[in-house]
Amino acid sequence: MFSFNRIYNDFKSQGLSISKNTIYEYITYMENAFTIFTVPIYGKIKDRIRNHRKIYGIDIGIKKMMDDSFSIDSGKIYENIVYLNTRKMNKNIFYFKGKQEVDFYYSINKKDTLINVSYDISDTPTKKREIEGLTEAMDFFGAKESLLINNELEQEINVNGKKIYAVPLWKWLIQ
Repeated sequence: MFSFNRIYNDFKSQGLSISKNTIYEYITYMENAFTIFTVPIYGKIKDRIRNHRKIYGIDIGIKKMMDDSFSIDSGKIYENIVYLNTRKMNKNIFYFKGKQEVDFYYSINKKDTLINVSYDISDTPTKKREIEGLTEAMDFFGAKESLLINNELEQEINVNGKKIYAVPLWKWLIQ
């Protein structure tokens, strides 16, 4: 997640002088050069402008190169891979935020698709959070099924007559 205000305040706190317009222009330049992609929240135009955006890179190697962390954030890498693959099918991708968040929402031929991505869902609270987010969004959109892309679990999860398909990333990519 990012916001122009947060980036502006980060620069300001480091003693760097930069305007919000300059930050906006640079983000736009990177989007136009297809180095990054931003994903808005699902909602009205004013909500899209007002809320944070998610940001994804064209090359997940760049993130690792720029990271000052020694650990690999597999969840973020998986999410970036899913975004890039999803973008091939549909460029109008959003994230959904209710009480919980759903990573991706898009519609093709009036069929809504909801996807959450989590590297490891073996932890019960993580799995519960991902499922609750998807069921909330499914109720909102009237969808009957959704996807939970992860590292290894393959399972059909039934919740109140709705189906959540937990699928390993590698399997989802080859479908």
